[in-house]
Amino acid sequence: MDAQRKNIQNLTELLDEKRNELNDLYRRFGEKLLQDAASSEELALILGRERVDTWKSLMDSRENDTRAILEIKDVLARSQELRQFHQEIEKNRSDIDDDYQQTLEKLGHACYERYSAGDSASFAEIWEKASLDGAGIVELENKRDTLRMELEKAGVLQRVMLQMKLAAVEKSIKQHHDRMIKILTSGARRLVDEGVLEKQLEDGELDEQFEQIMMSIRDTLGRQRDLDERQGSLKAEKDSLDGVLEKYGARDNPSRRIDSLHAKIRDTDRRITMLSVMAARDYVDTVMDDEGERKLTENETAVERIQPLEQVAALRAEIANTRKNIEILEADLKIAALDRTLANTDRSCADFEKKIQQYREQIEKMEKTREQTVRERTALEDYRDSIRKTLR
Repeated sequence: MDAQRKNIQNLTELLDEKRNELNDLYRRFGEKLLQDAASSEELALILGRERVDTWKSLMDSRENDTRAILEIKDVLARSQELRQFHQEIEKNRSDIDDDYQQTLEKLGHACYERYSAGDSASFAEIWEKASLDGAGIVELENKRDTLRMELEKAGVLQRVMLQMKLAAVEKSIKQHHDRMIKILTSGARRLVDEGVLEKQLEDGELDEQFEQIMMSIRDTLGRQRDLDERQGSLKAEKDSLDGVLEKYGARDNPSRRIDSLHAKIRDTDRRITMLSVMAARDYVDTVMDDEGERKLTENETAVERIQPLEQVAALRAEIANTRKNIEILEADLKIAALDRTLANTDRSCADFEKKIQQYREQIEKMEKTREQTVRERTALEDYRDSIRKTLR
């Protein structure tokens, strides 16, 4: 009995395995049928035009969603590259701006230090604005030198006061110097922006020092323009990439959109698989029965479909035989169970017959006892009545 149950379990596992194998074959064969039906009106009529159209729609949807995922990933990868390029450009631009600022300071100092009454009005304006701070710096520096000399000769108490005065003078010198640098730099920037020095350079009116400074400024401005053009190109490409993300609804959260598209593709694949299996099974049903036996039909089968049909027939036959063997074993188990029930019933009947016989014997015995008791009772009544008659 246990062996039969084990056989049923093994056959059931084999049946599940063969059914899975058959479903996989249906899927592959169905996909091929639907592909062929897309270009064959005759096959499309056999499979069903609506089913073929649905399959086409699902395949197009899957292709579009797959393309969307790939393009979104490409955009994200390129966006990362653009961010790195942007950071590099920003760093380079910051370095160039620092160089440009230093060159302008150098130009401002040159204009201030080398100014004479015969220079242009532009130079004169820079000198006039900076000269006030320059004179203040000279005066404060003299005062600082005096305080330092006094500090060397001062006593302990005087040193504290002189150090405080010296710190205040140093702070004032720095303020005048920073203001002067700002004036010189601003004036130099204006000279460059208005093209004053550029024109003088082209006319050969600048000496070697100014010419070197202007050549450096030309080089710096050229590098700035190159970086600005690169930034413009990066921005244009970034806008184009954002347009792609917007197109696929991935602008706000690309990762979530990709996950959503993957989920949609999985659902589409499930529907395609179900459609392919149904198409193959229905087509196979037109040429064979559930046990793989060929039906009598006038339809001709294409050569490329013969092999999968033969594989389906073999699997259907194997599944049918396995199912029948399981049914036979299950019937044997039920028969054995019924035999046990019959045996138990027969034993119970025999036991009941035996008990019936015992009860019959007991009844006969009880009936004899009753008859004897009745006779005794009757005799006692007669005896009692006879004695009662003798009473006076």
